[in-house]
Amino acid sequence: MSSCNQINERLSGFLDGELTQGDHQRVEVHLRSCESCREELAAMKEIKAAVSNGYVVSELDHERWEKMMNDRPARLSRGIGWTLLISGIAWILSLAIWEFAIDNDVPLHIKLPISAIWFGVLFLFLSVARQRIISYKTDKYNEVKI
Repeated sequence: MSSCNQINERLSGFLDGELTQGDHQRVEVHLRSCESCREELAAMKEIKAAVSNGYVVSELDHERWEKMMNDRPARLSRGIGWTLLISGIAWILSLAIWEFAIDNDVPLHIKLPISAIWFGVLFLFLSVARQRIISYKTDKYNEVKI
């Protein structure tokens, strides 16, 4: 039985061809005489075949997915979701900036560089967003599906 345990530990490697020549031969010799290990190997082969064949997505599934993701309720809910997310983040950032600006405990020589960093990040973000919107509108490969 301990021999079966040792062989069972090597069956996956045997199936994948990853064993050394000596281990491969030991497993082969054992499989000739042990029915339960042969059954275990057969079960592993079935599992490997099922996993490697996998699920093939047909063109119909792609079309159905496209239709489902681009229908009116989906587009509307995505638009509402993005609007709420961006407005919430803008609100929180506005409050944080306001609290930072009116805080008298922070000296001016600290407030100015921190404000410059934040406004620099904001302007860079807005310029990149503007460029992306412009390129999205004029991109001739926008409708190409991969």
